[in-house]
Amino acid sequence: MSATTDSGQELNMSFNLSMRQFMLLLFLLFTFQQGCGLLGNREGFNKIAQYNPASIGCLNQMGSQFSRYLDGKIDATEWDSTWSCATDSLSVYQRFVQGSDSQGYTPEDIHSFLSKFLYSGTPISKELVRSSFLLKQSLFGGSATVLTKEELDRFIRMLNVGRETTLRLLPYLQKQEYFKSADEYKNFAQTLMQLGTEIGKNLSTQSNPELTFLTLQTIAQELSTIFHWDISHHFNKQFSAVKRFLIAGSNDALEAQKWPKFFELLTTYSAPLLAWKSMNWSQFKTLSEGGDFVVELFETLKKALNQSIDLHTGGIPFSVFDQMIDELSIGFFQDVQKETLKQTLRPLFNRLLHVKKPGIFDSSGIEKIETQFKNWQRGQKHIQNIFDRYQKDPDGFLLKDYIDSVLAYRETYAGSGDHEAALDIYRILLLGRDHRPHLVLDSGEIEFTPFFKRTLNSISRFHAIELIVRTIFQSYSDTQNRDRATVEEFKQFVDDFKQIAFEMKITEITPTGYLKRFNEMNLFVYSSNGDDYLDVNEGMEYASFLLSMKNFGKRVFLDGIAKQCPSLGKDPMGWDWVGIECFQKEFITNRHEYWKHFPGLIQFFDQLSPKEQSNFEQVMQKGARRFGLTNQPVSSFDMDGYAGLMHYLEALIQRFDYDFNQHLSLSEIMNAYPLFKNTLAKFANLDPVQDNGTLEAVFTYTVHYGEAPKKDILHLIKFLWWQFTRPFWSINASRYDLYTVISVFTSKQ
Repeated sequence: MSATTDSGQELNMSFNLSMRQFMLLLFLLFTFQQGCGLLGNREGFNKIAQYNPASIGCLNQMGSQFSRYLDGKIDATEWDSTWSCATDSLSVYQRFVQGSDSQGYTPEDIHSFLSKFLYSGTPISKELVRSSFLLKQSLFGGSATVLTKEELDRFIRMLNVGRETTLRLLPYLQKQEYFKSADEYKNFAQTLMQLGTEIGKNLSTQSNPELTFLTLQTIAQELSTIFHWDISHHFNKQFSAVKRFLIAGSNDALEAQKWPKFFELLTTYSAPLLAWKSMNWSQFKTLSEGGDFVVELFETLKKALNQSIDLHTGGIPFSVFDQMIDELSIGFFQDVQKETLKQTLRPLFNRLLHVKKPGIFDSSGIEKIETQFKNWQRGQKHIQNIFDRYQKDPDGFLLKDYIDSVLAYRETYAGSGDHEAALDIYRILLLGRDHRPHLVLDSGEIEFTPFFKRTLNSISRFHAIELIVRTIFQSYSDTQNRDRATVEEFKQFVDDFKQIAFEMKITEITPTGYLKRFNEMNLFVYSSNGDDYLDVNEGMEYASFLLSMKNFGKRVFLDGIAKQCPSLGKDPMGWDWVGIECFQKEFITNRHEYWKHFPGLIQFFDQLSPKEQSNFEQVMQKGARRFGLTNQPVSSFDMDGYAGLMHYLEALIQRFDYDFNQHLSLSEIMNAYPLFKNTLAKFANLDPVQDNGTLEAVFTYTVHYGEAPKKDILHLIKFLWWQFTRPFWSINASRYDLYTVISVFTSKQ
């Protein structure tokens, strides 16, 4: 079984069963085998058949009924009757049947009764019954060859618990979306955890023998044959991985004394994981309401994790996570190599979660997750309150209105002494005051308009992005405030996660890719300052740009051009290669749709003559494509280039076009020059202080002539003349000219 996220990706943490199937299968492994089949082939058998002939073969449909229960497609009456088949038969059995053994019932008694009375379908093997007795012995003690009256009484009590609890869970399974509120989830979680607790109470395991996972594998495979369930041939290894994570201990068996804690933790983990898997943010009225729901999930999960950490004596070794990765199938990471997942866990735990001991996941990792999420939830509630109380225009706030509203909201906390709220509100003020990316709700792309409005959606997204980016900087920066990073520190972050990003088809790996990204952050977002560091503001805005660029590429290429142009194969990211001629035709012809978030670019292009449009297309292609002007097919990497070029240019114009004429004059270009000065000095191997005049000439020359100065004699003379005529410089740079500048600073490095 699987669930589907909003992005259409399947989440399937399974052993060829979903997590909820696995959870309930564990319950049936001993309740069905021991509870429904505890009757012997004795003289009393005929009396039972005469007493309740309708129950003969009453478990024949158990396989399909169980599957329909898990899918929420069975009604309560039918499911109740399935349990009644077991409990009623056991009650009759107690009255009429004696076992072959003086102490109780033998495996032969049970095998005969199962085959002749409760289940008349696929033949039941004696090996299944023998293995079930070993399971019984581990759970309840006694002999592996006899079931006593006392043990039978205990089974009946457990069946009644299973009957009542699964009936209480059925309404949740029958819903399309399990939970409409945090309170509804809490009721579900309590019901599910009660199942684990009640199972544990009915066990008596202290001095019992362990149950080997090979025995469990036999039971699982036999059930698979009887009920046509799809259970892995490596179920024993998968079970071992889960068991070791939950309660530590042996790799080959489940120690009998650990059964109660195993069931308790299994159901405690299952509640939040099942709820998260079925969760849909659209079911909540606000993000804050959804945040409250997730807090409840996390509280349950934290309780379980802390217990597991204690059982592992202070921390769960990475080797346990490695075993989980090796044995379990995780659909969201289905394209990622297992070794890549293992290697990614190391920096995730050691750096981002700041675990205390390298190689051990401890409570500090949980605390880090909890702290960051509560920071998000607290801030999100403030954002929601600001928009609920002060927003009058349904399209959002203009800058002044936003600032006034946040300040008015801050006054409601005056004198409260709540310093945490004061800091949160100040941070929210800066989100809308100092940062410009406006992510459109339906597409997640930036809207490049000069007078954009701050919306609940855009501020909320930026709020979440800021917390993530700050966490990264705090983990990789060595500066005093951990809010800036050098190119080497950024490279370390890229190295830690580039492989999983590549295998998840997020980005390609190139030798100097990290340096290209560093320069783009340092130069082309609204808060870029061109120094030798990345700061949190640049990282936040670049993350918004990346999100917008990826969404732009998917909308324009995957949902548009690739459906109109013949495929020439697949690139490493899984995108279609398409011919350049077809791409250019579609990209330009449908520009009013594809470029709808770039109104200034559309206006500029529409006023060009056909020849100028053709020249501009070549400039775009030269700046965007990996190999410049070429007849090679267009790939995902090229689409990233087009998206980046368009985003960076519009941000540059919005930032420095003070008179809003869609061109940059000489004075506006010179205002932009300090941003590019240090990078230009590195490219040209010049000193940014002593050679400042030369660097100004290089920068303006590049803008004016559409290319960087070259070293041959003719171009050198041309550049020297440009320097000499500085008093007469005249620049009125259009998008045509600026695309060339951007391509110079984003190419190669």
